[in-house]
Amino acid sequence: MAIATGKALSRLISYRQCLRNQVSSKPYLRRDKGCKSAFGKAAHRWNSTTIADVMPKPLVVLLNGSSESASVWRPPLLLPYGIDLEEDSVSSVDEAIEKIHNHYSSGDNFVGGMGESDLGVILAAPSSDILDLSESAISLMEQVKAERHGVPFYLATTGIPGDAVDWETWGGSGGKLVEAWLVSLYAASPPYYKAETGGDASPAAFGQVCQFLIEAAEHGMAVEATVAPSRAAAGRELALSLGARQVHTQTK
Repeated sequence: MAIATGKALSRLISYRQCLRNQVSSKPYLRRDKGCKSAFGKAAHRWNSTTIADVMPKPLVVLLNGSSESASVWRPPLLLPYGIDLEEDSVSSVDEAIEKIHNHYSSGDNFVGGMGESDLGVILAAPSSDILDLSESAISLMEQVKAERHGVPFYLATTGIPGDAVDWETWGGSGGKLVEAWLVSLYAASPPYYKAETGGDASPAAFGQVCQFLIEAAEHGMAVEATVAPSRAAAGRELALSLGARQVHTQTK
């Protein structure tokens, strides 16, 4: 596996920043095309796994909130950058904010003068889904950004809400706070989705995930999808057609 050092790492950081800043007016198009043209063949060598080897990983914050939809079936989250969910969950918004501030105050997490190497914060909910904790998630992001306005937040979701998604909330003040949604798509068809998620998925589950990707893109939200390695090609094609700006490959 290639490891970037010196100028190579600098170019990788710049490439990642290009991906972050390049906002497409047509979200179904490949968002990384212009960046790969600008940064040459080196850009093609890096994926979410190799980036994890040469750059600090995003901070993962697990919000432990109660929800009536906790009984709804959901698959494990697929996260990019070689991340697992072994982090301890936090019991309150205040505890989560403290964890984020401590992370950025540490000398081990230097993100550059303009935040160019900051992979940000991933918010997830281990006992339900971040979709069900909109009030807590938005409050957390607002308070952190009041002091650290450049922190990018990514919301990891299964794409399976307990109730109808409150797009008025997420697309309003919440939408301005979120860098991107990270959606666990897994595969490109219901049978493969069921196989990759453990075999317990309902017939409607895959359709819910696809519908979430479509609705998020239609509401102007930046969306990224994660698919299983064995379903990478077809999964990527589907995710891009549904509105994802970028697609990651990751194992559970």
